[in-house]
Amino acid sequence: MAGSQPGQWRRDEAPRVAARADKVTGGAHHRPTARLGARLTGRGGMGVVFTASFVGVLAAEESHVAALAGLCYVGVCVLVACAVRRNQLLPVTVTPPMLFGGALICVQLITARGGVLSIAEGTVVSLGNAAPWLFAGTALGLVAALARGLTANVRALRDGLRGDPRRQTPGITHMPLPDLTSIRSYLVATSHNG
Repeated sequence: MAGSQPGQWRRDEAPRVAARADKVTGGAHHRPTARLGARLTGRGGMGVVFTASFVGVLAAEESHVAALAGLCYVGVCVLVACAVRRNQLLPVTVTPPMLFGGALICVQLITARGGVLSIAEGTVVSLGNAAPWLFAGTALGLVAALARGLTANVRALRDGLRGDPRRQTPGITHMPLPDLTSIRSYLVATSHNG
């Protein structure tokens, strides 16, 4: 660093310093980003909802404080709606009540002291107690997702189901739908030849 001020980097030294850092850390050095965006996938968000619901319901069951499950559900619904990628908002707004129900059934299977009737009764009673929390959490998660662009996801789903390639939204994955006219003509042609 001849001729430079202390604390200043010369541009020609940056690759050499990065190569030295790679050698020391085995190539796993952290590169800071200017902006941390939402990086949680839709499936990851659903996993977070299920796990948090399971932990909340288990804590509520063991401590006999029913509000724990509801508070946990509301918090995770809003958190996931804010943390998931914008192009994957639809699954995390639709599935949380089902995931909560699945987590509740799992907890009932683990903690029930009786038979099948005890599990069913505990599930129904717990769902009844959690209903206001489920409505509130789902509504708040929906509001957060709408503010982040859920309507573009719904529009992309609608356009994908219609099979309209001109109106597909960039950044949202579309599955190609089968061409029903070619399938129908194939079926008609094979039925006449048989």
